[in-house]
Amino acid sequence: LGFVATLIQKTYRGWKCRTQFLRLKKSQIIIAAWFRRYNQQKKYSNMKKAAIMLQAYVRGWKVRKLQRELKKQKRYAASVTIIAAGWRGYQVRKRLRRYFKCNASRTVRKFMISSIAQIYFRELKINLPSMSPLDKNWPVLRFHFLSKTDEELKRIFYLWKC
Repeated sequence: LGFVATLIQKTYRGWKCRTQFLRLKKSQIIIAAWFRRYNQQKKYSNMKKAAIMLQAYVRGWKVRKLQRELKKQKRYAASVTIIAAGWRGYQVRKRLRRYFKCNASRTVRKFMISSIAQIYFRELKINLPSMSPLDKNWPVLRFHFLSKTDEELKRIFYLWKC
């Protein structure tokens, strides 16, 4: 009987140890699987971040390259426009040169002087002093190249008043 009791105890203890061992093994497998999953997710996340960063860098590089190219084309277009405008202006001046005199600046100068003289006489007409012989006021001269004319008109006006 002692032998059978020992055999039963031995079998029971073996079964108990075996089930505990299997439970521990199963727990270890589950823990290892979770750890491997977490590790792989972390690795995948890092790789994904790296890939996104690399894509962003490449996209930015492409955009900057395209932007440089567009700026270059814009500068070229502006340069072409300036050169073409200069060439067209030269051709027009060359074609119309025979219609204009070489001394156009003299004509413009004469026109400006006559315009200024007209302005001077118009202002003088509006701002003439009173007819009193005691009044010595005279309008201020704006255009100094007419100073001799102004003095002469002032002298004539005072003689005529008196």
